[in-house]
Amino acid sequence: TNTRQAPLPPSAARKPLLLTAPPAYGPLQERLRAFLAARPGVAFGIYFKDLQSGAEFGIDADRPLPAASTVKVPLVLYLNRLVAEGRTDFAERVAYHPETDYATGAGILQYEARAGDTYSLRVLANLAITVSDNVATRMLLRRLGRDNLARLGGRTVYPGILAFARERPDLGNRFSSRATARFFSSALA
Repeated sequence: TNTRQAPLPPSAARKPLLLTAPPAYGPLQERLRAFLAARPGVAFGIYFKDLQSGAEFGIDADRPLPAASTVKVPLVLYLNRLVAEGRTDFAERVAYHPETDYATGAGILQYEARAGDTYSLRVLANLAITVSDNVATRMLLRRLGRDNLARLGGRTVYPGILAFARERPDLGNRFSSRATARFFSSALA
C-alpha cells in the first residue's frame, strides 16, 4: 500500500501547527487597559495578533496616530531587496552632504557626520533602524531614490500604504495600529 501523503499546499505549509490551544489574552488586555488608564490624556492605539493562532484584539486599534519613523522599515526592506537581487551591495558607501542630509531629532549622525564623511549602506540601514537615525534615513532615501521607494513600495515593500494614503488624505502621515500591522504583515509575507 502507498502511505505517502500528498504535499501540503504552500499556504498550509507556512502556517505553524498549534499543539495547544492559544493562550487566553483577557489578562493581557486587562493589564494593558490598566496601563493606559494610568496615563490620561495620552493617545494610544494597540493592535495585537497571535501569529500562530490568528487570535487578535485591539484597544483603539483604528485610532489614527502619527506614523513617525515607521517609514524607515520599508526603506530598509527595500534596500535588503536590492541587495538580495544583486542590484547594490551593503558595502557601498554614501557620502554625507549636510545641505540635503542633515536632520534634527533622533540619531547620532546629526552630531557626528561631517561633510564628505562616507558610510556604508549597512551602517546607514543599521542606524536608521536601531536608533531611528534621521540623517541615515535621508542618506538612504537620497541614494535609493524616494520615487523608487514610493513606486516599488506600493507593490512589494509596503503593500497598501500608498493606496491607504490616497484614500485617506485627511489623515496625513497618520495610520492606525491595525493598519500599520497589516502593512508590516504584508511586507513580511
